[in-house]
Order: sequence, then C-alpha cells, then structure tokens
Amino acid sequence: MPQKMKIWSKKNIPLVCLGFVAVILLAGILGFLSSKTAGIIILFLMLFSAIYRPLIGITLLVMSQILDIFNVFGLRIYHWAVIFLIISLILNYFNFIKNKTDKKTKAKVGLFKILKNFSLALSIRLYILFRENRYFVILLSLLIISSIIAIANSPDPLFSAKQTVALIFSIAICYVTYYWIRVKKYGQKQVLLAFIYSSIPVCVLAIYQNLAQELGFKSFQIMTARPNAAFFEPDWLGIYTVLIIGFIFPLLFLKLYKKKLRFDKEFAKITALSLLNLIVLIISVARASWVALIAGIIIIFSWIALLKLSGRIGSKIFKKFSLTIILFAGLFIVSIILIKSLSLSRFNLWDRFESIYKGQHIITMAEKDGVNKKIDLEEIEKYKAMGYRIYEDKTKDENIQSRFRAYDTNLELVKENWLLGRGQGSIMVKRDYLHNANNIFFEWWISSGLLGLTAFILMLAAPLIKILKTLKNKKKLGANTLFYQFTVLLGIGAIIITNLFNSAIFFIPMWIYIGFIYAIKEKL
Repeated sequence: MPQKMKIWSKKNIPLVCLGFVAVILLAGILGFLSSKTAGIIILFLMLFSAIYRPLIGITLLVMSQILDIFNVFGLRIYHWAVIFLIISLILNYFNFIKNKTDKKTKAKVGLFKILKNFSLALSIRLYILFRENRYFVILLSLLIISSIIAIANSPDPLFSAKQTVALIFSIAICYVTYYWIRVKKYGQKQVLLAFIYSSIPVCVLAIYQNLAQELGFKSFQIMTARPNAAFFEPDWLGIYTVLIIGFIFPLLFLKLYKKKLRFDKEFAKITALSLLNLIVLIISVARASWVALIAGIIIIFSWIALLKLSGRIGSKIFKKFSLTIILFAGLFIVSIILIKSLSLSRFNLWDRFESIYKGQHIITMAEKDGVNKKIDLEEIEKYKAMGYRIYEDKTKDENIQSRFRAYDTNLELVKENWLLGRGQGSIMVKRDYLHNANNIFFEWWISSGLLGLTAFILMLAAPLIKILKTLKNKKKLGANTLFYQFTVLLGIGAIIITNLFNSAIFFIPMWIYIGFIYAIKEKL
C-alpha cells in the first residue's frame, strides 16, 4: 500500500504555513476578518505549534514578518511568536513538560531536581552557543545595554523604554533565528524557505493594490499608486523585497551551477519568485532599494572578477555566474515589460530613477486662467473636467531636500549627547512622533550613543571582513562558499544602502537576515 503523505512533514511545513499565513493576511486586509481577529487566530496556532512542534513555530515566526500592520493586545504577531517559540524551545529541548524519571531507580524525579538539571543544561547550551560566536552575542548585548543606559537622557523616558522593549524583541527574533539554524540540522534550509516563500502573498497583494488603484477598486494603500502590502509604508516593502532578492540571486546561481539549464519545477519556482519580487521592487518606487540592488550586483560582479583574476575560482564557476547575471538581467527586462503592458504603475519610472542622481522629478500641474496648481495623479480627470489644462513640469525632489534637512537636525541632536545617546525614539519625540532620523546610523548614534553606533557598525562589518579574509587562503572556492558570500554581500549591502535614507531599527526582516548571515553554514 502506498504511504499516506504526512502534511506536517519537514518538506511540507513551509508550504502549509505559507497557505495559512496567506489566507489570514488576505482575509485581514480585505476585511473578511478584523486584523485583531486574524491575529488572534494566528496566535492560537502559534501557541499550539510552540508546544506541539517548534518546527512549525519557527516557520510561522519567519513568515509573520510580513504581518507588520497586525497588532494584537499591544504587540505585533511576530512579538507573540518569539515569546511562544522561546518558551517552546526551552520546554521541548529539555523535555521539561514530560514526567521525568531517574534512569537508575525508575522513580519520579522531584521538582527541585528537575529545575536543577534544567538550569544546568540550559546554562551549558547557552555557553556553547556563546563560545561558537561570542562576537555576535556580545554585539547584540551591547545594542540592548546601550539603549537601556540612554533612557535616562531621553526627553520622554517612558516612550524610550517602550521603544527599547520593541528593540529587544527584534534582537530576540534575530537570536532565535541564529539559534535555530545552529542547533537544528534542517534549520538553515527551513528559515531560508520560510523567508523567500513569505514573499509570495506579499507580491500578490502588492500587485493587486496597484491594479485595484487603476481599476477603481479598494486598494488598501497607504500612499496612492505605491503598494505597501501589509507593511506600514512602501519603503519598507522595498527593503523587504531587496532582501528577498539577496537570498534568491545566490539560489539562482547555485541552481545553474549544480544542474544544466532546463525548465524543471525547481528552476520554475526560483525564476517566478525572482520575477515577482523584481516587479514589486520596481512598482514600490523605493528608490533607495533600487540603488541597493544595483550596487549589490556591481559589488558581487566586482568580487567575482577579483576572485577570477587571483585564480581563486575556476572557469566553470565564472561561466555559471555570468549566466546568472544574464538570466537575472533578462528577468528584469521582462518585469519592466509586464509593468508597462499591465499598467502596474502610474509613475514615470525612468524619471524616478533619474531623480536619484539629478535631484529633480516630474510633477503634474493644472493650469486655468493663468493659475497653476500642483496636483496628484489621481486628480487629473477631476481637473480636466473642470476645464484645466494638464501638463508636466520638473522641480527639485522634495524628498531628497527633506532628507538633507533631517540630517542637519540629526547632527544637532548628536552633539547634545554623542557619548551615551538620548534613548530609543528620541528623534521621534523631537519631531512630534511622526518621523525617525531617516538614517539608521544617525538613529543608533542619537538613540544609543557611541556604544550603540559602534556595535551596529561592527555587526555589519564582521561578515564582510570574514569574506575578505578568504583572499589570504589560496584554496579554490566552491559554489556553496560563493552562495554564502553572495548572500552576505547582497544582504549587508542592501541593509547599509537602504538605511542611509531610512531607519529600520525595528524592521524584522532585517534582523532575521542578520541572524541568518551569522548562523549560515557554507554547505546547504
């Protein structure tokens, strides 16, 4: 008799969890369920999975990064997920929820002895993980400690304390990701699949939002004609998609290296995911993320050229990398064609790209009886009906100008307490709780002082230094090593470049990515 397929097998868990999260996400967004009800349903599943099978819990934790706008009992879904998962990992790993018996006497062990053995085992496990990468653990601890110290200097200590708690949750998710990959044989592949599969409902929803805007349906957008999916703003969607591509591009390379180029199921999945995320990245009009992707591709191309010139890689690897670049460029062209043919964006995308280095962009104007008005894209038909002449003009990009003004404010705040910082969220207090520092490095310096800034810079620098050290070794590099290096270069590059114009201190995809980079083993 044929064996029955196990739905909750390791192979199927990412897909089953993806289906569940996608249904809840769409039901919550479309209004079939309130966001709170949808969140409570997920919480019950997470609580169940945390006790029954942590393998499901970690998958849901990673996938819940896309549920940014869902708030349940004052916490985000992923905050609850990490609480449940930490408890479940402790209970399941040490069999704490089972009736323990002494191996020699077969008698039940008392509660005191259980707690003693449990504490000893937990301490040993934490020490082993600390010894494996003490640098990583110390830096995470310094980020928390510096933020706590700075609360005393905050203009609103209670608000800074709440923001610090949110930061601790983000760092906890980073460490749980690191922990799971390190101690579980299947952990690395599971986190990787959960991360990239989570982009499927995100991309579908983002594309729907722009189509709905054009067709006159309800789009659920925060900004007109710019999708945000279930994130708080389009820029977060842009950062998320460029991090997804930071995983997908190395996978595409690995696929082309290990197998001949043929249209099988695995290749179809990777190319479809690449195409979806490229489309969404482009229509998000998140220009910092555009720059991050372009810079990332240039960086890894330069790195491969350096390895080739130094004799560190063979001809096969160089050819397969070149093929990956060509294929990726082809997918980019296809994505542009689809965006244009399906009218997925109202923006003049070339103009938006030019504005990055020219500092100017096109605006829509309405003129009547010598009176000129700047109007939004959705107002064109209304003003035409009123007899206005519609035309386009170029002006200085207000967003770029506002960033420079924000940096001036940031410098003034840094001078006030450059050593110890002013507490997490202090820049928001200064700006009436509406805006952050628009730069993650300024944010760390203002919020956590020199200690917090230094710890964060060192955290991003360490994986890059590890890669540069491989130049000293004359041994040829394999495809798995290059997968690791591409993942680090694209991910760290994306985090740095996008956050020169944003401040994603609490952005969960960034922390999961950092946890993955520190935990990753070079062989998949």
